[in-house]
Amino acid sequence: MVKQQCGGYAELGRITGLCNESIRRWCQSGRPPVEFLVALRRQADISPDWLLHGEGPADVRERMAWLMSQASVSELLAVVGQRIAMLESVVAEHSVPQSNDNVVASSNR
Repeated sequence: MVKQQCGGYAELGRITGLCNESIRRWCQSGRPPVEFLVALRRQADISPDWLLHGEGPADVRERMAWLMSQASVSELLAVVGQRIAMLESVVAEHSVPQSNDNVVASSNR
């Protein structure tokens, strides 16, 4: 499956910088090492979920759209709520507290 997605063992070797013959053996055995999976993910933008489970699109960008199409409205809203909470936390960590002088000065404008 990976071979077809990426254009063959030679292309996989070029993309990952690993030996073509090793890649062929790993793909045929169904047990590629973590180093190969990480290299493939980094160099070819192939979804780790697709590599491990073979579900949905291989491309990371296409996979996000596919996952969203599979989710229910409540699941999507839960994720949006989590992201908002995370952003609020980041903003709170990076915001500079205003002194009372700044608050009074800005309200007089």
